[in-house]
Amino acid sequence: YFLLIFTLISLLLYFRVLLKIYRSRKNKTFKTLFYKMTWSLAIYDISFVIAYFIVEIPQDWELFYGFFESINGTIIPQLFWAHQWQCYLATVSKIQACIDNNMFQFTGVAMIAISRMLFVCHPTSKANKVLNSLSLKKIVSIHAIMPLIYGVYVVIFQSPRHYDYHPDAHSITRLGDASSIKSNSNVTIYTSAICAAVSTICYIRVFLVLRKRPFPSWKDEFSVILTSFVLFLSLCAMCAYYIIYKFALESGNTKLFYFLRRITFTVSFSIALINPWCLFLSNSKI
Repeated sequence: YFLLIFTLISLLLYFRVLLKIYRSRKNKTFKTLFYKMTWSLAIYDISFVIAYFIVEIPQDWELFYGFFESINGTIIPQLFWAHQWQCYLATVSKIQACIDNNMFQFTGVAMIAISRMLFVCHPTSKANKVLNSLSLKKIVSIHAIMPLIYGVYVVIFQSPRHYDYHPDAHSITRLGDASSIKSNSNVTIYTSAICAAVSTICYIRVFLVLRKRPFPSWKDEFSVILTSFVLFLSLCAMCAYYIIYKFALESGNTKLFYFLRRITFTVSFSIALINPWCLFLSNSKI
């Protein structure tokens, strides 16, 4: 119940932040790549959280076992699976460039990191000007390319998923062939690790530059830098989570594997819902 209440509050706060960004879209501060990426990431963050409550949580309730068994043999389980991996990829890129669902979150985080580094360290560079001049539609479209391609790959080329009771999960759960599960795990580990490494380099560069500047000269950017850095830490946590997840797969420890799957929300929700809280608490304009 706490998770449900916290999620509802976070989603309402997310909508409030997005509305503020939209209403202030002509303001110079809110025209930067960071706030446009916030909109793009929101598509995956919000859809991931809603889908999790609709599809993942009811698997613990015996009342819904019949429903999950009834959709076996249809494309629905595969679509849910593809959507989840789309969101993962989209968020990773969210760490931004400073550019299963989590993978897209990774790319987003990396894009934000790169954009912050360019804005702070090379504010007059052509790359910074080009990125900030991109329209919201172009950013959403570019950000969606990798998640969409991988989502189509999951739906068409990977073996169909199905729902069945598994004793180690202590409930009905989504099952699939070991090869595709390992393949998806590898993709998540590699993308999160690469994006985390890129983001680390960007933030080291940012902090080295800001250390030499008085705080008043960049205090207006504080909320953006703080939010970006917290997203980066969430990405690192998710990378560590999937390394342990991979270990459980390789070692055949099904109890650990299904335990990790049950607590996926602890890392995925942190990276999906941290954005609005950081902006709300650190930016007086929001």
